[in-house]
Amino acid sequence: FFQAEDGIRDLVRSRGLGDVYKRQNEVSLVSLKDIQGEMRTKIDKFIKTLSGTEIIYEDSKRIDVKFFISLKKINTYQILLRFLFILKRVMETISRDNNKEALKNLEVDTDKIYHMFNRWIFELSSGKSYDEDVVIDSLPLFMRVAQRFEKISDLLFEAVKAVDENELKHKCVRKAFEAIIENINYYINSLNTKSFDTKKEVERFHKTKQLCSEVQNPFLNFLLMEIARMVKANAKDVISILYLGSLKNQKQDK
Repeated sequence: FFQAEDGIRDLVRSRGLGDVYKRQNEVSLVSLKDIQGEMRTKIDKFIKTLSGTEIIYEDSKRIDVKFFISLKKINTYQILLRFLFILKRVMETISRDNNKEALKNLEVDTDKIYHMFNRWIFELSSGKSYDEDVVIDSLPLFMRVAQRFEKISDLLFEAVKAVDENELKHKCVRKAFEAIIENINYYINSLNTKSFDTKKEVERFHKTKQLCSEVQNPFLNFLLMEIARMVKANAKDVISILYLGSLKNQKQDK
């Protein structure tokens, strides 16, 4: 299936899983060019035919798949990054070719990653798994962030059903999408860097809100403004998560 002319290469390696599974395989599909459009759809469909698999990471040139995945081998940041990339793919697909099959697959992927995140939060709260970067008190905040991600996805899929295809491909809609992704990308990466520039975030959000307000279609305008509101709410929760993390570090230093 992954032919040489597609620029796809795979790397297979095994890791021990302790008391969870005896062996585990991880496959990385890496391309020299962006994996998009029909090729991305084919890869998604192929992975879905494999039993006991999860996509644990993906960007425009790489897809990491784990077989018989253990939640002990992932972390909160990885799952949120996957949420981000799925949202990015949804927006790109809507504004590029509005491929119905690809969007349907992405809708399924969104639900899967949301349920995976729920399982992960339960593992953390029950003490079955551990993430050194996550404070237990911040778990409700992480859940709210994930819930808003799912809601943002639902609104995007609602836009596909209710708004004319040509309007979704309009330049101002694409710019609004790009601004939304830029905001989400910043505050998710801030969880990794442990830093958050509030002043720049205010400027970034003002720009996003302005671009969303310029969309002429009333229904699409409403959806985008609602997405912008949830993006802002998520940024506030991320600031709170970082604050709780800093308190934990201060106590450890003492």
